[in-house]
Amino acid sequence: MGGSKIEAAKQAVVNSVNQTNDGKTEWALLGFGGGCTCWQVVPFTTDAGAVQSAASGLDAGGGTPLTYAIYKATAYLVKNGHGKTGRLIVLCDGENNCGERAEGGRSEAAAGLRSIISTHNLAAPVQQP
Repeated sequence: MGGSKIEAAKQAVVNSVNQTNDGKTEWALLGFGGGCTCWQVVPFTTDAGAVQSAASGLDAGGGTPLTYAIYKATAYLVKNGHGKTGRLIVLCDGENNCGERAEGGRSEAAAGLRSIISTHNLAAPVQQP
């Protein structure tokens, strides 16, 4: 996701924070990639500048553990978010090229997501025709 892709992703974070900066909204920034891992860049904060600065410093490199990153980010959101609702935005090139990690990869992520969804009743409501 190098070059213009990473630059566009960083700008999208900056723009999103600008548009939702009401002094009460919390953001957190997690990174994923190199070594097929996921890590916290900025913990939940209402400091828009901290998130924008951190986003501007992100770089591309390594693989994309997409399934694992979605699992870890969802778990982080559920555990650490303070609001009644939360949103998870994933910025990547869409290529899950770290299919299996030493700790279980996709199967670990799928089991973790199922547990989070059932424990916190996060299933999407069924739309009636």
